[in-house]
Amino acid sequence: ISGLKPRIVFSFFHLQRSRRFHTTTACKMSDPSSVIHFNHAGASPSPDSVIQKVVDHMYLEQRLGGYAAAEDAKEELGQVYERTAKLLHAGSPAEIALVESSTVAWTRLFYAMVEYHERLRKENNTKKTILISEAEYAAQVVAATKFTREHEGWTVVPIPSAVSGDGTSTGVVDMLALKSMLEGTYKIHGEPLDPDSIAIVCVTHVPTNSGIINPVRDIGELLHEYNSNSFYLVDACQSVGQMDVNVKKLRCHGLCGTGRKYLRAPRGTGFLYVDEDIVSLLEPSHIDHACAPI
Repeated sequence: ISGLKPRIVFSFFHLQRSRRFHTTTACKMSDPSSVIHFNHAGASPSPDSVIQKVVDHMYLEQRLGGYAAAEDAKEELGQVYERTAKLLHAGSPAEIALVESSTVAWTRLFYAMVEYHERLRKENNTKKTILISEAEYAAQVVAATKFTREHEGWTVVPIPSAVSGDGTSTGVVDMLALKSMLEGTYKIHGEPLDPDSIAIVCVTHVPTNSGIINPVRDIGELLHEYNSNSFYLVDACQSVGQMDVNVKKLRCHGLCGTGRKYLRAPRGTGFLYVDEDIVSLLEPSHIDHACAPI
């Protein structure tokens, strides 16, 4: 397609290849009114096999009842945990939780993490800092700022973004700035940031509204080198399914994602990874009879 900017040019070859790989009814080219769907960052259309699986289970619930149908699908549900763990290169299915969305996954772990550090803060009468990337998802910024506003001794500090040659912000985490934060040489309003105060570092791998890719693996290695007391929470909502996401290589303590984007699952499917090394430190922010502390 000529006359368009390079980043949105799709060659005839790529279009033909896309047509061959699309398996959804909505994208079959035999229908002249069909649509070639490129907005996978929003929500991918599920393939026919996924739609049929959902429909089959709804009929099973209609025939057996919801609880009996769930028991009937128990083995298959267990496989979802196993396959998600394998997808993320996690050590065990026990490190995986299934939830309604990536945002639900992120907030549940975030609140468990900050509550852990809040207990430490009260015991030691110290201050705590939450570092967030400047391209963080809005819901997560709201959660972090709300928590710090309601709890004494907490501060949210954005990690500066790298600057391009023309002086504009790239939106990508500035690794030198982050390093100075971890070294204790970064100043806020003239005062050095205490690296021991950093409780959580929150970074979005591929932000929602841009095409940038944050160096989440480099960030994990830097945190491991400088500050092992901080939790590292990665939002991989936009990257899982289109990029290889390896939680072991990222050295993250937690990671959230969704099924509805590049994994082409139905909406209402999300997942959470929590490193087994920190599970014993945390109390779930939402408890029920399946996970109530005794």
